[in-house]
Amino acid sequence: MEKANESMEKELHVRIQKLVEEYGLTNVTKAVEVENQIASYSQTLKK
Repeated sequence: MEKANESMEKELHVRIQKLVEEYGLTNVTKAVEVENQIASYSQTLKK
């Protein structure tokens, strides 16, 4: 389970990077927001 969460986080991080590259720096803040939400969600899953 732990490994699955880790690879999921990495995959999402890569996806966010691709979005940033596609849409430019204007959406970095939104991407960071989303990434933070994902991180807090995955922390919730680990508890």
